[in-house]
Amino acid sequence: TVVAMDSQGRVLWISTTLLGMTLDETAAFLVGSGLDIVNALNLDGGGSMLLSAPNAGLPSFDPVPVILAIYRK
Repeated sequence: TVVAMDSQGRVLWISTTLLGMTLDETAAFLVGSGLDIVNALNLDGGGSMLLSAPNAGLPSFDPVPVILAIYRK
């Protein structure tokens, strides 16, 4: 799971399903993605990663011990 910002200041939440990618594979994906990412932070979701957003979502395969919630100001 990655939270990133593109050159226009948009925040991007990026997550893979199942086994995902290694950190090196994630970095290579971000560089070659064409998403114009200027900053990124790896959140290391693993099997407990859960993503919920309007009209989208990925389930968690393990119990989720921590929640990171993002709200508009």
